[in-house]
Amino acid sequence: MLSFLHSFFTMKAYLPEFHIEKLLLDSAHDAYAVYEYCRRENITPFIDLNPGHTGHFTYKDDFTIDEDGVPICKLGLRMHKDGYEAAKHRAKYRCPKADRKHGCFCEQPCSPAKYGRTVHIFTDDNPKLFNIPPRDSNAWKKEYDGRTSVERSNKREKEDYKLTCCASRFRKLDFILLVYTIIDDLYQQFIPASVSQRKNVNTAKMSDSEIITLSICGELVRMDSENAWYSFVKRNYRHLFPRLCCRTRFNRTRRVLLQVTELLRQKLVHCFPIPASRYFVVDSFPLPVCKFGRARYCRSFREDGANYGRCPSKKETYFGFKVHAMITLEGYITAFEVTPASVDDREGLRDLAENKLGLVILGDKGYAGEVLWDDMRRQGICLMSLKPSSYKKNWPVEIRRLIFRFRRRVETVFSQLSGQLNAEKVLAKSFRGLCTRLQDKVLGHNLCMAFNSIFRSSCDIGKIKQLIF
Repeated sequence: MLSFLHSFFTMKAYLPEFHIEKLLLDSAHDAYAVYEYCRRENITPFIDLNPGHTGHFTYKDDFTIDEDGVPICKLGLRMHKDGYEAAKHRAKYRCPKADRKHGCFCEQPCSPAKYGRTVHIFTDDNPKLFNIPPRDSNAWKKEYDGRTSVERSNKREKEDYKLTCCASRFRKLDFILLVYTIIDDLYQQFIPASVSQRKNVNTAKMSDSEIITLSICGELVRMDSENAWYSFVKRNYRHLFPRLCCRTRFNRTRRVLLQVTELLRQKLVHCFPIPASRYFVVDSFPLPVCKFGRARYCRSFREDGANYGRCPSKKETYFGFKVHAMITLEGYITAFEVTPASVDDREGLRDLAENKLGLVILGDKGYAGEVLWDDMRRQGICLMSLKPSSYKKNWPVEIRRLIFRFRRRVETVFSQLSGQLNAEKVLAKSFRGLCTRLQDKVLGHNLCMAFNSIFRSSCDIGKIKQLIF
């Protein structure tokens, strides 16, 4: 009913001189407020009764009505009038052997309630029951039959024109076009000629920008299967990509463009007004490639360095890799790398902070250690990590609280990568394919933050869940 009210009063605002004489609605609009509005505006309502509004009565047909409309209980006593509900156009009658102070004191009570039996009688001014013309008249039925035209119209829109799926489809369509525009501009601006003008590139059916765009959008819509995403694009967005190549060519080219995607991710921050400070947060999350019970039989990633590691936060041992990431306080992923699961977090930090100066990095207890602090200090980086309780020279309480509060952002980003983009769900068959999909997820996450910084500047740019999909 809310959608009808919004459309109705929007129409009244645009057409104030337009007068409505009759209003034909289904039982979903059977409400007193609608009848009262029709009465004030001199509109004749034709609304079917809603069977759900009849209520669930425990007692039925155990009382009679006197000639003057007063209900009579089972003992033959006239019930006492106990008020009138103007909003529902009904009079309230109560057990004659009951009062407000002592409740019901009848020898044979009609109801187990202490309040006593109550009966509501609708009066003749009730617009739902006593309307003109009456519902059982031929005139009312003839007018109400005209409402079938809207059912035929809705059926045609839903079944013939497929409008039920257009909202989500149009939003994806706009988002794909927007991503392609950004990716192609970055590609033309930063990709070297040795790549963009390589041999036989002019004979390719799809451009590199189109393949990267589809790869990013496929990760954002959480389609873990590359085959399923390719089939979806082929079925729904062939008009956007009329020269769509075969599936195997698409996947091979996607993996070949891994370094191109990495370069686009690095250059993205220079082209968008993404708020960034000199403070960063570093952390890691596990990337298991199989279940722990099947680890001894897994051969897919052993040659690429996959091994056993321990995740302290989840208190579990897993087989696979570890993803080290450095993000800003706003949630923008500036750098990440994939290492074997057994690699210490401090070694990952050394790789991420290489050739960087003047940074302030916040970390948890996994980045504590005098050797690491001295190395970062010589490199011009201030590492402020939480220290174990055994350390004698610990941070003041206020500093520890600040580090703990600012570190929550990295937990949010990791939750988005794993929960919304399925980063921890590995379906790749090769290490390069794994890195390619992870690179697309990170670039898609950063793109959503960039769009938030442009189109939704009043909100937290890290809220990417309901941006498009």
